[in-house]
Amino acid sequence: MFGLKTISRHADLTTRMASALGRDPSRSMISSPTGAERWRGAVLSCTACTQAEACGKWLETHDHADQPPAYCRGRAYFAGLPKEAEPA
Repeated sequence: MFGLKTISRHADLTTRMASALGRDPSRSMISSPTGAERWRGAVLSCTACTQAEACGKWLETHDHADQPPAYCRGRAYFAGLPKEAEPA
């Protein structure tokens, strides 16, 4: 089992990845009845990733990207989020 520190770290990585990809998870949470549940699932999936250090380093060098790194467990989640500039 993991603690609050782990959840917080991976929530931060998930938020930063969404931002780097130009995706808006908050709009999905507001506009979709399952948006918050999907967000929690993405964060929990991220906690099982063995590449958290690499992800943090990737995010430091990618302010904007079309795709997450190949190892990202949230690829499908991010692909389903609305882009920041399009309607939810």
